[in-house]
Amino acid sequence: MKFGFRASSALLALVAVIVVAFACDSPSKRMQRFERGLHPQPEMDVGRLFDYGSERLSVIDRMAEHEVPGLAVTVIDDGRIDWTKTWGVRDSATGDPVTSETVFEAGSTTKLVTAALVMMLVEEGTLSLDDPVNDQLTRWKIPENELTAVRPVTLRMLLAHTSGLNRPDSMFAYQAGSVPYLLEVLDGEAPAINDPVTVEAVPGERHSYSNLAYNVIQLLIEDVTGKQFVEVVRERVFEPRAMTSCTYEFPFSDEALARVAFPHDREGKPHMNDLHPSALAHGGLLCTSEDLAKLGVELVRAYRGESRLMTAATVREMLRNQHDPEDAVGGFNGQGLGLFTLSDDETLYFAHQGYNVPGTCCLLFANPETGDGCVVMANGAGGFGLIFEIIAGLADLYDWPEV
Repeated sequence: MKFGFRASSALLALVAVIVVAFACDSPSKRMQRFERGLHPQPEMDVGRLFDYGSERLSVIDRMAEHEVPGLAVTVIDDGRIDWTKTWGVRDSATGDPVTSETVFEAGSTTKLVTAALVMMLVEEGTLSLDDPVNDQLTRWKIPENELTAVRPVTLRMLLAHTSGLNRPDSMFAYQAGSVPYLLEVLDGEAPAINDPVTVEAVPGERHSYSNLAYNVIQLLIEDVTGKQFVEVVRERVFEPRAMTSCTYEFPFSDEALARVAFPHDREGKPHMNDLHPSALAHGGLLCTSEDLAKLGVELVRAYRGESRLMTAATVREMLRNQHDPEDAVGGFNGQGLGLFTLSDDETLYFAHQGYNVPGTCCLLFANPETGDGCVVMANGAGGFGLIFEIIAGLADLYDWPEV
């Protein structure tokens, strides 16, 4: 009995220590440690995120160093949102603060949302990844030439930037006071002022990042569903996951304008957001960091077979490397369907970065196996330098697996 009493006392003491330790390691405590634990990154390369030294920097100091006026961070831990925190101002001219309700431009991270919707439609049989995409386009066709005669463009190629479509280099200007239709953007016709869709390489043979490829996907979704792209995304992705801040609305209403983080250029000057009113699927999303992180959580859960978003087999196909990326900013070593990957034989991360001129940055980064990750959004042209320091700090704090 005496031995049993001592053993029980020791067990109770151990439990007490664990409970106290757990209580001390709350989300708020982790957030406080993060605010003083960023690591300098000499290069914007995710492969170097785990080579941090002992130097620890504060979020506020690094925002000043990188001239980033406003910032929002949401952390995912074990497949759940752990915490969200904002810093700075959405508009340096007025001093209006960034809050949990402030929406940032997601930039090209929008493509991950588009791809998730596409894979849902593929899973239900509405779309095909590997049939010629022109077979399902009804209002417009990808222009054919001697290169498409070798191999037709497929949806898989569009998602993975191997379709051979141009970027376009002219980007997406349009005549002042006008609202070009999506078909006018694809054809490069006024009032749109951009290069038309052109196949510049044999489809499937090289990796070349293309925004226009995702505008073709937007049209495809509209053709097969009979609904506007925005409506389908809202019904299938945003509303079921309470991603209530997510919008493609532009120009803004007065109410929306009061919640938007304005982009800031290299000199720190704020600008009115300059989004496209009709070409949306490649970079037109605005949202809070927490709502965008909800999609990251759902992809992690789907990978584990725990989500209605899509099956584990479908999300694993998204994450399968389609082609080594030759022009992926940030050092990612794999191109999935609508996302980039960083992986070795033991560890896998998926991500998508976004940058819109004159100065908004975004990165969604997550490990589907451990359920860890984050979304970082910033409204300054130097935001990516800060974002990579933030990711390194989180990798250290949460002990993310090294690649």
